[in-house]
Amino acid sequence: MLTSRVVGRLASARSFERRFAAVSISRDRLIERSTVYADPDQARTAAERFAHERGSAVSRENVDVVREMYEAFNRGDFETGLVLLDPQPELHQAPEVIDAEAYVGIDAFVRGMSLFMADWDHPSLEPQDVDGVGDFVVMRVRVSGRGKTTGLEMTTQFFHAWTFRDGRAWQCFVRSTREEALKAAGVEL
Repeated sequence: MLTSRVVGRLASARSFERRFAAVSISRDRLIERSTVYADPDQARTAAERFAHERGSAVSRENVDVVREMYEAFNRGDFETGLVLLDPQPELHQAPEVIDAEAYVGIDAFVRGMSLFMADWDHPSLEPQDVDGVGDFVVMRVRVSGRGKTTGLEMTTQFFHAWTFRDGRAWQCFVRSTREEALKAAGVEL
């Protein structure tokens, strides 16, 4: 929301002062629509309503994309899971994970996932506590399976924070805590 005050003098020598506010809706850093309000309080109410509506809608859509992607990966349907990713996805593994690095691009993303999952038989990544935070999705992910070396059932958890580009999952930041994952994704806490 942008508020402005215009002060001037008319030809009749009368002075005037006028306050107004503009609310703009943007997508992909371009303004889609802008509305000017004579009453700044009315503009503030409209801006809050738009932010709530847009944030809720975007978050719900993004949550659905991530859930569908994890479901596809868990049932072995990698083609469907990969289609939901941005063409240049990024996987930023947790620093404590062996081979932790940034995997950029579809081939690198798949390699990063494969390296992590290589120690498991029948691995499963189960999203838990999935939340939309603005344009981001953050979730606790329960990772389970049988260890290839030990043969023992193992379970651990990580937090994944996803960013989105053009409606597709783009960057995944994996961390040990929710706060660390959101911070890595650039969310101000």
